Order: sequence, then C-alpha cells, then structure tokens
Amino acid sequence: MPEILRKGYTEVPTRSSEETITEEEKATLLENQPTLKRFWERPPRIAFWLTQALLLVSNLSLLVGLVYFMQTHDAKTEVSWLPPKVSTKKLFVFETLYGEPLSPNAEKAWNELMPVGRGFVTIKNETALPDQPGLDQSLPEQRAMVAVFHQLHCLYMTREAYYTAREGNVDQVSVAHLMHCWDYLRQTIMCSADTTLEWLPAPPNDKGSTGWGFEHTCNDFDTIAQWAEENRVKTTHGIH
Repeated sequence: MPEILRKGYTEVPTRSSEETITEEEKATLLENQPTLKRFWERPPRIAFWLTQALLLVSNLSLLVGLVYFMQTHDAKTEVSWLPPKVSTKKLFVFETLYGEPLSPNAEKAWNELMPVGRGFVTIKNETALPDQPGLDQSLPEQRAMVAVFHQLHCLYMTREAYYTAREGNVDQVSVAHLMHCWDYLRQTIMCSADTTLEWLPAPPNDKGSTGWGFEHTCNDFDTIAQWAEENRVKTTHGIH
C-alpha cells in the first residue's frame, strides 16, 4: 500500500473480532475448569440419591401392601363357626388329684374340666361348611363336638377303666371303648406334636424327664370352653 494511505489509520489485526472473542472464551473456560467440573459432577450425585430415595419409597410401599394383604387375607379365611384360638403360656406342674383312684374329689375335678353341654355345640350354616363325615349340608344348622372335650372324655375313660379293673370289676370295662380311646389319643398327641424341649438333668440322672416345670405354648383352654358353653346343644354336665 502507498505510504500516504498508511498515515492516519490503525493497523487492523490479522484475526477477526469473532476469533478474538472465541480465544477469550476458551481462556476463561480453561481458568474456570475446576469449577465447571464440580458443577457437572453434581447431577450424578443427585441422581444417585434420588434413585436411592425412590427405591426406599418403593420398598416401603411394597411392605405396607404385603402387610395389608396378609391382614385382609387372614380376615377373609376366618369363619364365624370355628372355635376361637387364643395362644397362651402354660407351666406344667404335677396335679396329683387327676391321677388318684376313683373318689368324690377326683371325680369332681374331672367333671369340672368339661363345659356345660359337655362340648357338644350347634353350628349355624352362616357360611359354607366343608364336607365332613356325618355332615348334612341341607340342614340349616349342624351339631358337632369340639375335639379337645372328646379327648378329655377318652382320657378319663382309660383312667376309670384302670381303677375299675384294679378293684376286680373287669367285666365292667368296655375293651372296645378303650381300644377306640387309645388310638384316638395316640393320633391326637401325634397331631398336636408338642415340640417343647424338656431339658434333662446332668448325668447320671439324665435317663428321662418328668415333664414338670416346663412352659408350653398352648391354645387357651378356658376360651374354648366358654365358646363351647355359649354354643352348646343341651344343658348337660359331666365328663362321662
């Protein structure tokens, strides 16, 4: 360019203004790189904790739903005609009266084990009843005997037969009844299958257990007896 044209002008940079701005932005970004790195590292952490929170809420919802299902399912399976089952703890102790020979006091104790009605109950067909031996579904109500009172009756009959035979009155003992009771009680014991551990004493006294002094988990007998009495067929008394 002629010298005269150069006077009065400032030399124009070889780079455009856009390129200059770009370089300045890069420099600024490089200077702030640690800050930007920290900023862009935040979202993964937030996502992690958000995921954990969602999993926790999901698990809690699942647990609440499961508990609700179990409660409603149990409520639906309960039927009004079944005897109540209330769990209780019972310490076994030796009560000699129930094993004594036939006497007014012993007989009174055994008889008082039975509720009024002797365990025979009336069941109304308010809900569907399962098909069982002797059950007539066409009837508006059924009669039944609560098994625990049948079992007590059988146990009493074996005791009575034993002491009757010892007194020499063998002809008064019903062998057929005894055979029924022995096998019925055998199956009853095996069905209940009480798994309470009866700890043995130290040797040499570890040959067996009396069974006394150990706590068992039981169905509350008094609750069952009260229910049987409230639903009794007749007002009868006694265990015989």
